[in-house]
Amino acid sequence: MFRFVVLVAFCFSASFASVDNNIELGEFSVRAVTQGGELTAIEIFKNKKPFQRIEGVEWWEELRYCDINFLYGNLYGNEDEIGFGYICNATYSAWEYKYDPQEQMFVYAGPMEGLGVSEIKETDRFYVGLDYNHDHERNALRYKSILVFQKPSNKIIQEIRRQTSGLDYTLNGEANVCEGDCLAVGDYNFDGIEDFSLYVTTYSSAGEERNYFLYDPNEERFVVMEFVGEGDTNLQFDYEKKLITSFHKDPATSFSGAFERYLTYKIVDNKMVQVKAECRIIYYGEANDDELTLQHDCDNYGGFSRLSSVGLKKNFELFVALNGDKTKGTAIYRGQKEFLDLSLSGNVAKDFTYNEIYRGKVNGKYIFTIDGYEIKDAYYINNAGKKFKLKPGF
Repeated sequence: MFRFVVLVAFCFSASFASVDNNIELGEFSVRAVTQGGELTAIEIFKNKKPFQRIEGVEWWEELRYCDINFLYGNLYGNEDEIGFGYICNATYSAWEYKYDPQEQMFVYAGPMEGLGVSEIKETDRFYVGLDYNHDHERNALRYKSILVFQKPSNKIIQEIRRQTSGLDYTLNGEANVCEGDCLAVGDYNFDGIEDFSLYVTTYSSAGEERNYFLYDPNEERFVVMEFVGEGDTNLQFDYEKKLITSFHKDPATSFSGAFERYLTYKIVDNKMVQVKAECRIIYYGEANDDELTLQHDCDNYGGFSRLSSVGLKKNFELFVALNGDKTKGTAIYRGQKEFLDLSLSGNVAKDFTYNEIYRGKVNGKYIFTIDGYEIKDAYYINNAGKKFKLKPGF
């Protein structure tokens, strides 16, 4: 891989001429002049005095009108070999100029194959360039490479290429769903150094996923981390509290409602460690305005099951959720605001008996016949010994 020194990224849409910040190449500095997205000239200075001007007409006509203006320098990693390059459109290669001591000027050195930029983002310390190309077989925009350029030393510190062996990460995403905005920047591990993330969901997938690249100051490079959320939404970062929240929502299976889970994490050694869980069930009754939201601490496996009494003049309704090993759970009666604790007091085969506990006292008992985590049959016995048949489901 070539060692580059870069680079100033800029994109212009105005009709008047614009000049980017200089690229410093030892005693030389280079800047590109554009007008309305058209490269009009590259100006070179030596010891701050005009040295050479390369007019836009010297470029191929199709390279003059730019979607992306990307100037980089010191191409060869050697102070005795000074050069610079310019990327105009993502569909074309970068064009290079190299200093010729005999000619005492920068001369055209040809296109550099394989270096392109389709999208650029800037962090506090780096430029991150993402390149993607068109896969004609799949009719998709496929990620091709990521180049990371350091500021202010202007050296490329990392190159991540698609399906390249020997690397710790390969680019396997598609840009169809995020073209122009596939990269994002943020301090994802709250260490004061901005990192970047990459949208990786393919055009055929549901929801959004990202890979998070965290900068490792010891390795002086970005490392992709296992930052995994709770399903189909991107992670949310609270920079003030230094916490990460993920959100998952799916239809419930045991009643007509939706299940939502919010998990909160802190960062320990660049890993997400869960510190809080909140779950809620939104139950929808027959009437449009008949809605009930039940919230608990996510200890209860699989969400709430709905139970209702049968054969009474005024039947009651409750919702029950059990934890993973079925040793405890929680229940709430429709119309009430407080949850009741359930504690397993015994079970025979598929029949489980739970004490119903309210403010530390046993109110009664539930007897559930459970298949997996689905309640198939149920009874409630109050402290007076009265037994109520409960009907699971809708």
